[in-house]
Amino acid sequence: MRDVWLAIKLALIFLLNLADYFLTREMIHSGLVREVNPVMLRLFYLGPEYILALKILSGALFFSYMWNLRKKRPRMVQILTTAVLAFFVLLVAYLYLNLTYVRVIERLF
Repeated sequence: MRDVWLAIKLALIFLLNLADYFLTREMIHSGLVREVNPVMLRLFYLGPEYILALKILSGALFFSYMWNLRKKRPRMVQILTTAVLAFFVLLVAYLYLNLTYVRVIERLF
């Protein structure tokens, strides 16, 4: 049963990582924010598809690493995946609320 919950957490982390990409891209295209991460900024200038590829690759590597480590270090995996999940939930909520705010302001003016 523990493996099922870990798989759910890892899938949620993967999906929230992708949501982070799409929301950030939308906010950058709105012109009201800019990317401050130098690695992502360089990839953004090359093309947004490079950032998406990096997000997918990093998410898949994290998923794979945590899944393979679950038997050897179950407590560490539990703590780390919970922390990363909490981070992405807060990040995506922040981005979504800001994007919603930007759209409301645009409608008013």
